[in-house]
Amino acid sequence: MCKSVKERLDNVSSSEENLQELYSIFNSIEGHAIPMIRIDIEVGNYVVRQRINSKDKIFSNISDLTYPPTQCCKDYGRANVRYHPMFYCCFFSFDKDAPLPRVLSLLETSDFAKDAESIGIERATCSRWDIVEKLELLALPFSNNYKRTISTIEQIKHGWEQMINNIKITKDALELVEYMSNEIAKETTNHFDYFKIANFIYYLLYINKGTSDMDGILYPSVAAEGEGFNIVLKPEAADAKLQFSLSSLCYLVKNKEDAHVDIINHSIGQNEDGTLLYEEEPDFDKNKYDGYNFIN
Repeated sequence: MCKSVKERLDNVSSSEENLQELYSIFNSIEGHAIPMIRIDIEVGNYVVRQRINSKDKIFSNISDLTYPPTQCCKDYGRANVRYHPMFYCCFFSFDKDAPLPRVLSLLETSDFAKDAESIGIERATCSRWDIVEKLELLALPFSNNYKRTISTIEQIKHGWEQMINNIKITKDALELVEYMSNEIAKETTNHFDYFKIANFIYYLLYINKGTSDMDGILYPSVAAEGEGFNIVLKPEAADAKLQFSLSSLCYLVKNKEDAHVDIINHSIGQNEDGTLLYEEEPDFDKNKYDGYNFIN
C-alpha cells in the first residue's frame, strides 16, 4: 500500500543525509502544481527589520542592517536553508489592533523580550525599508495553531478555503501544503527542526517552475501568535525592490513583565565614507535609566 505524503514526510528525519528523499516528495506532486496563495504588496508600503546590537557596538552601515553574509548563515531558519541568507522582515498590518512592526520584530529577534523574568536594557536597531517595486509573495494556507490571529489572516484563510473548493487539487498536493503550514508555525530552539520547511521554501522559490519567479513568502508571526505578518525575501528581490529609508537605535527597557521601548536616535543621512549619520532624539534622557544594567 502506498504511503501518504504526510507519512512519507513524517519518516524523513531532519538530517542533510535525507535531502534527496525530501526533494523526491516535493517533486512527486503531479505536474508540480502546488497550490499556494499569492499576495502582492504594493509600492508605498514598507517593512521593518531589526537586529540586536553586539555589546557596546552600533550598526554603522546600511549593509549591516540587511540580510547577513553567506558565511554567517550557518543554521537553518524558519525560511532559509544553511548558507543561504534571506531578508527577514515584518510587515505593517492595517488591522487596527495589530502591534506595530517594530514590536513584532522585537518578539521575533529578542529572547530577552520573551523572558518574563528578565530585567535590564537591551539595545537593538530597527530599520525601515520602503517598497519601491511591487512584491509578489507566496503564502501557505495558515495553520490553526495561531492563538491570536488578526482579521486579515482570517480573511486570507477564508479565501484559501474558497479557492480549494473551486479548483482541482490533488490529494497529495493539498496534504503537502497543509503539512508545511504546520511546519512553518512551529516554535523551536533547535534549528534542525526547520529542516523540512526551510527546504520546502527553497524549493518553491528557486526550483519549482510554477513558483520560482516569486519574490518571497509571507506568513503569520509565530512569536506574536498570529498578531501580524513576517515576510522573507530572496536577497536579489530585497536588493531590487526595497530601498533603505532610516534606522533607529532602540532600548527595550524591562523589569520582568513591565516593559517599554524607547527610540534613542534616528539616521539622518550618511557621512562621506558611507557610514550612517545619527541624530539623538530631542527628549532623550540617559539619566532615566539609572538602576538598569545594559545586557548588550
